[in-house]
Amino acid sequence: MSPTGPALPRGADVVCMDAMILLGYAQAGVLEVLESFFTGGRAIAATSAWLLENEIAAHVGAHPENQLIVDAPWLQTARVADDDIVYTDTLLRAWSSNPGRDRGEAELVALCSRHGWTGCSDDRNAHGGAALAKGQGRPFVPAMVHGVTLLAGGAAENLIATDEAWRVHQRIESRYDDPPLLSVNGEFEEAFITAVDAIRGKKSKVGSPDWPRLLTHDLDGIVKSAVRRHTPQ
Repeated sequence: MSPTGPALPRGADVVCMDAMILLGYAQAGVLEVLESFFTGGRAIAATSAWLLENEIAAHVGAHPENQLIVDAPWLQTARVADDDIVYTDTLLRAWSSNPGRDRGEAELVALCSRHGWTGCSDDRNAHGGAALAKGQGRPFVPAMVHGVTLLAGGAAENLIATDEAWRVHQRIESRYDDPPLLSVNGEFEEAFITAVDAIRGKKSKVGSPDWPRLLTHDLDGIVKSAVRRHTPQ
């Protein structure tokens, strides 16, 4: 993990991930796949420093694989400060969060709406928080993507083969009783392939933005459309 500091740029080159995403890759034993999305280019992976310390590092004893995230040299951290702390608390109140719950997701939204970063989360509140940012006069209304969309985007960018990305999706999201966007059942593999192909088409239509800026172009909507198209009747 890179030290917390002011070096992180503003804008969509930074993808800020919550604990659900980071832990999903680590627990599935595929953290190196996530690393490959943020190595050797301009893409930067980040997370909340509070989240890393309290939701990941604090549980290394029970979950040794968490140490891989803590030690990851490709993952940078940032702290919320000043009015971003106030905004984090505003989100928690808006979500009616119980004490000690949802702070990691709220900090992700606060950081993304401060710096214009892209957020990656499977948490429903975090996605709603992006819209709430507009009404709160935040500097940015951040783009948000789900975990499967990050994988599909990576496959569309040829950072990972499509069939491998599908298998990674199955390994990661099998922990959910009901995956947020795309089932892990085999009959939905075609939906994933369709989504990857459609994202490639979208990339061409919007001027072939560098990775990971492609994620800001409503890729969740593309995945949802592919799911609707291929849902067994």
